[in-house]
Amino acid sequence: MTRYLVGYITETGTTEEAAGAIAEQLRTSGDQADVLPLDEIDTIDQYERIILGSPIHGMKVLPVFTEFLETHAADLEGRLYGLFILSYIYPLGGSFWKKIIRNGLRQLEEQYHLSHTVIFGGKVEKPMPALIRALFGIRGSKSLDSRDAQEIPRWVAGLKQS
Repeated sequence: MTRYLVGYITETGTTEEAAGAIAEQLRTSGDQADVLPLDEIDTIDQYERIILGSPIHGMKVLPVFTEFLETHAADLEGRLYGLFILSYIYPLGGSFWKKIIRNGLRQLEEQYHLSHTVIFGGKVEKPMPALIRALFGIRGSKSLDSRDAQEIPRWVAGLKQS
């Protein structure tokens, strides 16, 4: 049995929901998993593996997320197991925007030597104006929720196999 910490930063609650779903999947497979917002994480000594998540805003993870990684880099060494990010635009938008988001995640993978990373779909509170949808390459009027219910179970299953 492995003890996980699933930490997150959220703006609308969607990343918190994803963190909770990841923890639940880990628990279902027999592991222990605690879920905490980044600003409530005091110590990580009792955890073997850490998984952290952030939404995308302005095509990047939130600055508070990056600051947390930088500030706690020494403590996370050898324990940071995975990163997840949420983006409403990623599953729906054009390839240019997807590339920007992927490149940002790739930089974090390289910096923290991670192989367990993922970009999940997200949701928005209200429809985007037509001009913004066109700019991001989102065709037609799409749902406000671009999440796939099977993404988290698939990703956690992959974590457990490696």
